Amino acid sequence: GGPAVMSLRSQPFASDITNPSLARLAVQIAPAVKSTAIDVGAGDLVSSVSRDGGTTFTPATLSLVETLADGSAIYEGFVDISGQPAGSSMVYRHVTANGKDVRISGTIMQWRA
Repeated sequence: GGPAVMSLRSQPFASDITNPSLARLAVQIAPAVKSTAIDVGAGDLVSSVSRDGGTTFTPATLSLVETLADGSAIYEGFVDISGQPAGSSMVYRHVTANGKDVRISGTIMQWRA
């Protein structure tokens, strides 16, 4: 069997913007131990954002932006969170699936009105 499903969730970040409507995630994934490619489009990694402290999450569509010299990959995505319940407590969450060895080495989250 492969690695177990992982759910990684940030602590809440207080936004100075009431009800942000758009969020950006940038995720750095370290090279896997096995030669199994990570396919974010197939659900190997689903990254989501919440503006209500983690009660409601909306997934971001991540795309490969850059592959670094050490083999790490940078993925980036934007997500419309305007349909979520009102709030300004920002949380991101990463969930892995499909038995892939996903090693997240960094995440950046930004938001705007």
